[in-house]
Amino acid sequence: MESVTEYSRKKFRKPWYKFLSSVSTGRLMENPESFKERVIWRDMGRDTIDYAGRVEAIPTSVWLSEKDARMEIEKRLFDEQVFLEITNHFSLSSTLKEIIITHISCWMGYHVFCLEIETDGEECRVAMNLLPPAEKKPLFKEYWDRGCTAWKETGVIAHPILLSEDGRFFVQEWIEGEPVSSVRGSRWRELKNEIIVLICEAVARLNKIGLVFYPLLDYEIMYSGDKVVFLDITRLKEGGFDRADELFNLCRKSAINSTPIDVKEFCRGIARVYPLDDFTEFIGGWREAVEEIVDLEKFWKKEMERI
Repeated sequence: MESVTEYSRKKFRKPWYKFLSSVSTGRLMENPESFKERVIWRDMGRDTIDYAGRVEAIPTSVWLSEKDARMEIEKRLFDEQVFLEITNHFSLSSTLKEIIITHISCWMGYHVFCLEIETDGEECRVAMNLLPPAEKKPLFKEYWDRGCTAWKETGVIAHPILLSEDGRFFVQEWIEGEPVSSVRGSRWRELKNEIIVLICEAVARLNKIGLVFYPLLDYEIMYSGDKVVFLDITRLKEGGFDRADELFNLCRKSAINSTPIDVKEFCRGIARVYPLDDFTEFIGGWREAVEEIVDLEKFWKKEMERI
């Protein structure tokens, strides 16, 4: 998991932004006033979202016209100097070559944009999450602390980078990989067991710090070979379970690519998180039922050999 040199909220020049990160000293060698004119806008004002094999209409209640989306993003990035704070975060300090902003998706009432910044020899991408005017509540503020804790303690949530003071806009790490929902056909048949185990492992890591990610939606989970990362911090809920059967009952309500989570995959996932004694204790009263399927100690040791 990526390390954090500082885990605190800080105030900057514009006093309504909070960062989870140390501040770098990099500066782009260009007049910030010219940034707006350099933006290449893509897929703005769209009526449907085509993402991870899904095509869905954006509800009219949350739809943003191209004009409104551009105005809101320009205000956040440039008028309020968030763009410079992002370049500081990534220590970008050479001549700017290109800025691309693409409308990626619309999750449950908020919009996601990809910001790509390229300079001479450097580049970065982040995800920008924006509430539409129709959403009156500062939704992101409610989940920000959970998202920061989950990233810092487990690494299974995309890194939250900054949050607006009004709680209506936040920037997070852009996760490379592919949505689990896009792994289809023969690839899914080949990879499904391991992907589901990785998801159960991530769920167990969150459970261990008293958080749950629910519901588990395959198009909100990124797969990148040896790990999965959850994208949507608004799925994080406080709670956690003391018993494995309760956590399993929650997990099996979610079908990943129409594939139910079974007991063996679930136990493989939690075995990667809990030491043997804690593992058997967590299984608890469910142990008798589970041991009809596997010998717990041998099962746990075999899983340790896998990772």
